[in-house]
Amino acid sequence: MEERVELAPAKLTKTLSIVGSRDDGLHLIESEMVTVSLYDEVTLTSDQGNCDIVDPEGYVTFLERRFGQIPRDRRNIGVQVLEVLGAKAGLKILKRIPFGAGLGGGSSDAAAVFRLLGKESELTIAAQIGSDVPFCVVGGRARVSGIGEVIVPLPFLEEEFLLFMTPVLCPTGAIYRKFDEVGSDNSGNDLLRASLSVSSELQQVFENLRKSLDAEVKMAGSGSTFFLDQSDKDAFDSACLKLGLHEDSSVRINLLGSDLVIKRVKSVLL
Repeated sequence: MEERVELAPAKLTKTLSIVGSRDDGLHLIESEMVTVSLYDEVTLTSDQGNCDIVDPEGYVTFLERRFGQIPRDRRNIGVQVLEVLGAKAGLKILKRIPFGAGLGGGSSDAAAVFRLLGKESELTIAAQIGSDVPFCVVGGRARVSGIGEVIVPLPFLEEEFLLFMTPVLCPTGAIYRKFDEVGSDNSGNDLLRASLSVSSELQQVFENLRKSLDAEVKMAGSGSTFFLDQSDKDAFDSACLKLGLHEDSSVRINLLGSDLVIKRVKSVLL
């Protein structure tokens, strides 16, 4: 099999509103999402039904030691795409997007498989694989609604963000259930209060970041990644200067006991 590589960019959820729920309990959202310049690399291989994870920067391995391994077999969402589409192949994923971080790492890898197989138009199947997969197949900037399956492309904007990737795993199901209990705080992300309620560690990181940077740090999706955008350009530029971050650069720091990976990224098209 000829090896082909597809970039799988991370998904950043800039805003998130919960607007209702379906009879099956799944929540309905309205959101703005954008793909950014933090990439996994996905390769088709001849090792049918298996997935090889390569971790060049060591952060994914660090998370696996805390929370358990990413599945390498048919439980892996990318391998599931191969099976659904009838492809007799396996995967090699060079992993830079941490899992459980609200950045759509697994969904982006699955979307890359759709593109590798020339099945970009199969968004109905993509939605059956995972609610974030359709947007990750399309990429760019979009208004996303329903449970994630309704994608309305928006004009592309050149933007930059600081991503604060934390050593915390956010269980999406538990956070949505907590949202049903505690509701929203009108922060622009309706899941923020629920995520901080579920994880005291995440709450501490959030408070430390806001205090250290003196900025309105936001949360990506259901967490555990926080971010700064350029809505307050002075605060963004000040944080970049303080952290020594230039375009598409990254740094690891220990912030009051929490090991963070911070990356400066930009919005990208596929």
